[in-house]
Amino acid sequence: MSGFTKTIVAGALALGGASAFAQTYPNVPPTVDATTQSVERFNYGVCHGTDPGCYHNWGVTRQKKVLLFTRTAGPRHASLGTALPAGLNPALGANNNTQKDIIRLLNAEGIAVDYTEEVNRLTNLSQYMAVIFFSNSRDVLWDHGRAVNPSLAVSTTTSAYLDQAKVLLRQYMRAGGGFVAVHNAHGTEYNWPWYEGLLGNSNYYDHGQYQLGNFEIVASDSSTSPIGSPSTQVPFKDEWYNLVPFPTDVKFLVTVDENSLATKRSTHPGFPAFHPVAWCQYYDGGRAWITTLGHSLVATQDTTIAPTEGDFPVAGRTAFQQLLVNGIKSAMGLQPFCETDGFTGFSGDATNPPGVASAKAGSSLQVRFGLSSGSGANPVRWAKSAQASCTTGLPQGDMSVESVNVVQQGGNGYQMGWKTDGSWSSTCRQLWVMLTDGTIHTANFQFN
Repeated sequence: MSGFTKTIVAGALALGGASAFAQTYPNVPPTVDATTQSVERFNYGVCHGTDPGCYHNWGVTRQKKVLLFTRTAGPRHASLGTALPAGLNPALGANNNTQKDIIRLLNAEGIAVDYTEEVNRLTNLSQYMAVIFFSNSRDVLWDHGRAVNPSLAVSTTTSAYLDQAKVLLRQYMRAGGGFVAVHNAHGTEYNWPWYEGLLGNSNYYDHGQYQLGNFEIVASDSSTSPIGSPSTQVPFKDEWYNLVPFPTDVKFLVTVDENSLATKRSTHPGFPAFHPVAWCQYYDGGRAWITTLGHSLVATQDTTIAPTEGDFPVAGRTAFQQLLVNGIKSAMGLQPFCETDGFTGFSGDATNPPGVASAKAGSSLQVRFGLSSGSGANPVRWAKSAQASCTTGLPQGDMSVESVNVVQQGGNGYQMGWKTDGSWSSTCRQLWVMLTDGTIHTANFQFN
C-alpha cells in the first residue's frame, strides 16, 4: 500500500471513528410521514378494488368450511407453535395455539376448519369458502423439499411442479374464492407481484416494538360493526406493521392511532396521520380481507382465560376476535363484504387518474364527485395533498391537511371547494380525498 493510500485510509478511519454523519446529498429534509413515499401504484393485470364488478360468481358450490394454512419457510411466530406434521388436519401439539384458537372461534359459528402446513395439500380449494393465511413467512408456496432433490428437480413430470400451489391459489381466487391474510401473511411471498396485489397492493417493511396502542374503526362494515361505529377506539397490543407499498384502491376498516404508541418506528418513518391495520378488496375475481394485527397468541386466546401477558387489554382481545371472525365470514360470503358508497369519479376542476388537471396556484378549485348511493350531506372524512412528480404522478414528501367545504348538489353529487396555495406555482400535486365509507380517491394537478 502506498503512503498516499495509507494517508487516505487512515483519514477515513479517523473521520468514521470521530462521529456519525447525517445524509447531506440530496438536500432533502427528513421525512416525518412516509405515506406518500410508500405508495407504489400497480394494477397487477387484474380487476381489483372495491367495485363488486371485479367479483366472479361462477356458481361454484362450496362447503361452509375454510382452510387454515400456517406453513412458515423462515422465522416462525411463537403463537403457531411447533411446525405441524405433514398431511391434512394432523394432531395438534400443546403449543399450536393459533390453530386451536381459529378452530374454536369458527366452530362456534358453525364453520368447519381444515388446516395444514403441507404445500402439496393446497389442492381441491374449490370446496372451501375461504383460505386463511395466518403468520406465514417467506416463500411458503414453493415446494422446497423437491427443489433440493436433484432426481426430482430435473424431472419433467408433475412431481417436480415446484410452484403448483401458486397456480392453485390464483385459480381459486379467479373462481370467486375468499382469502384472509392475518399478521405475518404480510411477511410471505415478498417477490411475487400477484400476491402483493392480493394483500391490497401492500407489503411488510418493518415495525417498532411489540407494544400497547389503540386501534380505531374508520368505516362501517360487517366486520367492524360488532365492535362499534367509526371513531371507536380499542386498546390492543401488537407490532403495528409499517408497509411498503402502502395499500391502495381498498376499503380501509381499521387504523392505529400512532399517538398511542411509545415506539413509532425502526427505520420506516411510519404513517402518523393514517396508519391502516385492516382493509378489504375484491381481487382477480375473489374477495380478500386483510389485517396486520394478530402477533401474539393472546390475541386469539379464549377470553374466559386470564391472558398470559398481564398487560394485554381484555377489551382488545374481545374486539380483535370479533373483527377477525366477522372478517372471515365476510370473505366467505356469509355476510356483506366490503360495501362502499360507490364512488363514480371526479369532475369539475379535477380529473380522474391517470389524467392531470391544470390549475392556477392560489385559486379556489371546485372539485366535484359523485356516489352511486347516498352518504349524507358530507361524505368526506378528510382531504390532504402532497407534492407529486410531474413525470410519474406519484406523490412525494409529507402530506398537508386541506381545508375544504363540501356541498351536496342534489341526490348523490357533491362539490368540494378547495383553496390552493400560491406557492404551488410550477409544481404538481396530488389530492387525496378519504370518504366516510373507508375509501380514498386521488386526483393530480399541475399548477401554473
